[in-house]
Formats: sequence, structure tokens, C-alpha cells
Amino acid sequence: MFDYYSNSKAKWIKNIANFQVIVGVIAGIVAGNITREFSWSIALYIWISSIFAAVLLHGFAEIIELLTGIYRKMDTVDEIKNKLNRPVA
Repeated sequence: MFDYYSNSKAKWIKNIANFQVIVGVIAGIVAGNITREFSWSIALYIWISSIFAAVLLHGFAEIIELLTGIYRKMDTVDEIKNKLNRPVA
């Protein structure tokens, strides 16, 4: 939907969020295996916190994309306004 208004910074933040989920799942498995038996409470704590952080990062990236779209639309409006205000020779 926002391919025309895409922002490279927003794409990077979304990639970091995806990486956060992958690292969080792996870290949860590793931390859960510290004791003899798998500790679900430690694993779930890490999984939930990494997913929460990833959702916040995705939301932040979405806000950046929306603001970029608004900025570009305002540029277009300013260009049209300048063309309408030019004196006729």
C-alpha cells in the first residue's frame, strides 16, 4: 500500500523488529534450557518481551511511513499552490 511512500529508515526498523523476534525465540529456548528441565516461565518471559518490543518497533516504523506519506502529499499540495499563484505573462 505504501510502496510509493516507503522510507528506507522505516524498512530498516521493520527488519530490526523481525530480527528481534528471531533472536528472542532463540534466546528464550537457550534461557529455558539453563536448568535440568525446560523452564517455561523464563522462556515465555523472554518470548513475550521480545514480541512486545518487535510490535513497538513495527508500530514506530509504520508511523514513520505514514508521516513520510503526509510529507510528500504536502509537497505536492505546495507545488500545485505555487503553480496557481504564478502571475500570467
